[in-house]
Amino acid sequence: MNIENEMLPDNPAARLQSLLDRMIEVEYTDNEKVSAVFARVLDLTNNPSELFPHYSQLFVLIEDAYNKVMQYYPKQRKTHSSWRIHLTGAFQNHSLYHHNWKALVTSIGQGMHLDIIQVANDNLEHYVLPTKVSGLTIEELEEQVSGLILDIENSNDLSEYLKIFLKEELEKILGYIRHFDLYGSDPIKKSIYNIIGNSEVSKNFSCRAIAGVSMLLVSVASAIGVVNNVATFPDSVEKLRNEFLLPSIEAPAAPPSMKVLDTEVLIPELSAEK
Repeated sequence: MNIENEMLPDNPAARLQSLLDRMIEVEYTDNEKVSAVFARVLDLTNNPSELFPHYSQLFVLIEDAYNKVMQYYPKQRKTHSSWRIHLTGAFQNHSLYHHNWKALVTSIGQGMHLDIIQVANDNLEHYVLPTKVSGLTIEELEEQVSGLILDIENSNDLSEYLKIFLKEELEKILGYIRHFDLYGSDPIKKSIYNIIGNSEVSKNFSCRAIAGVSMLLVSVASAIGVVNNVATFPDSVEKLRNEFLLPSIEAPAAPPSMKVLDTEVLIPELSAEK
């Protein structure tokens, strides 16, 4: 995944649609099991301990997408309940190691459910601000993280606890960026907050390894669009802390110019449900 050129809204319906598109477009043979192709889609090893957590996350993503649509379009419950029920059933009825991928994608593609997810995606774009995943490739990030982990391990200024903590959080960030479609930006933000909120980190800011970690956090935060002004790069952990935005729980009021847009993307036979 090259996140330098991706512009995915941190809109669960958009992420769900993106992931489903990848699943439908991937090449496979008729007799391949779900596990083998799903591992290929996510660039994972075909190992149950690795696959099952990600497969389980599909159900979370479906629920997140549905709940976010309901937050802004509660009158469309019947419309969007259909794809929620259909997709949940499709993944429940096709297990990783007992069913073929062909049967799963055939089930996913039945009816108009993918079209309605496109509707959900388009509608949410009027309210959910885009999360811009840009300016950082996964290859560059892997190289930076590997170098930082080496600096952390070789540092004489950090406790063993802090070394383990930093390595675990950096590896989490890397993994979540690899699977941005599936997990979104929330777990990335949480790991960043875990690091900048650690008291030992703030006490060791002059340490080369910590300074490197803080600059990496700036790059990641800027890349996923969680810093207020991505043109201004914070030069300290404290400044980074002060420039973070947490997503609002309440739906923001739509600007006057956007209020007429919420029905334009509905397919005609469904527009009456708004």
